[in-house]
Amino acid sequence: MKTEKYDGTAPRMVLIGMVTDRVVCGRVASQWIPEGLFDSSWMNLVAILIINYFKKYNTAPGDQLIHVFETWASETQASEEAIQAIERFLVSLNDVEQEDCSDYVLDLAGKYFNKVRLERDIEAAKIDLQAGRVGDAEARFERRVKVNLGARSYVEPAADPNLWMEAFSRDRRKPLVRFHGDYGKFVGDAFVRSSLFSYMAPDKVGKSTHLIEFAYLAVRQRNRVAFFDTGDSDVEEVMLRFALRTLRLPEYAGDYSIPSGWGPDGKLVSSALPHEEANPLEGYREFLKMCRSTNSFRLACYENSSMSAADIDGVLDDWDVEGWRPDVIVLDYADILAPLKGIRDKDDQIDETWKALRRMSQRRHCLVMTASQTSSLAYTMDDSALLRKKHFSGRKTKLAHVNGMLGINVNDKEKDSGEARINWIVRRKAKYNESHFCRIAGNYALGCPAIVSKR
Repeated sequence: MKTEKYDGTAPRMVLIGMVTDRVVCGRVASQWIPEGLFDSSWMNLVAILIINYFKKYNTAPGDQLIHVFETWASETQASEEAIQAIERFLVSLNDVEQEDCSDYVLDLAGKYFNKVRLERDIEAAKIDLQAGRVGDAEARFERRVKVNLGARSYVEPAADPNLWMEAFSRDRRKPLVRFHGDYGKFVGDAFVRSSLFSYMAPDKVGKSTHLIEFAYLAVRQRNRVAFFDTGDSDVEEVMLRFALRTLRLPEYAGDYSIPSGWGPDGKLVSSALPHEEANPLEGYREFLKMCRSTNSFRLACYENSSMSAADIDGVLDDWDVEGWRPDVIVLDYADILAPLKGIRDKDDQIDETWKALRRMSQRRHCLVMTASQTSSLAYTMDDSALLRKKHFSGRKTKLAHVNGMLGINVNDKEKDSGEARINWIVRRKAKYNESHFCRIAGNYALGCPAIVSKR
């Protein structure tokens, strides 16, 4: 069962967000009340310094807060205990790595601030009741106004210019995952927060390898990543595949073909090179090197059809209570999730699952990547044909729920050489052409589906 925790972690995260993030700072400033929103006097003092700076310069103070504090400390009549607490907080900021997670911090702040205000109202109501002022106690709750900060609260665009600044902020549209080479140019800056993407391909052409590649790049690019396998593999198998990708070594020693590009005739150029077998401890050391912390990556594997999208959301809720929230969620893969309870029609089940995954990306302000299998039409395609909207399996409304769908096109010849053609089948909010594609080539035995690429 999920429980709410409000130890020192929540207010500290909110205060750090106010120091480092303009969005958090501006939203909290708009809701500030004279008695403060924190349950700590020294935190309210820091918050006032931050808000005053924001009102004057229209940005979060960041490193400038130390100078603001020094000026304030020389003039204040605050207690020595409060000053020392603020000093310790400012020193601890040196170890803070700024993250783009303002929506999460705002959700956390809203819950925490409302808890603090509710506790104050309850204490004040008790005093009213003890004094016989029943009407005053009731009135406190009748006129109570909640703090609204998170992404699910309403906004008033005509009343707050900061909302317009946020809407145009490039940082909030910064991609979390990028590919290299022509592949990277082809997909562009698509993979941003609050979005749902999917690969689509026939059976046994490497969907899982592409998802592992995506998760690997997400970790390498300094994101906190959750990887869910819902039926095809157990923990040991997934760990092995991550080890192979991290080391770019095979499970068994031998000669393996490494592509270097395409010749003038359009044929893939490859060289067979000797490779030693992957070492598990070396894989661990290399994976750890690229992680920003030992808690950057979580892997969860479940039996086939045992977990629905709602069940995975529950796991994420439990992790959220621990203070761990992913930037990127990779799910292998959506089509083998258990149906949501209470829905009998198969097409409705598919539709609701994809809706739930889209809500997950929005609610958690994260990037969700999964995969979907094609319909039987894909198995009768010509070798040069590309996957299109007509090749979706199940109800076509899943098209409306994704921000983008990438086709993995592989014929028999390409499968033997490690090649594939990637095309956009669906992409919202951007121009695309289903006939355009990017050619990639890699070696699946090394866990690398895209060593080289060409548009």
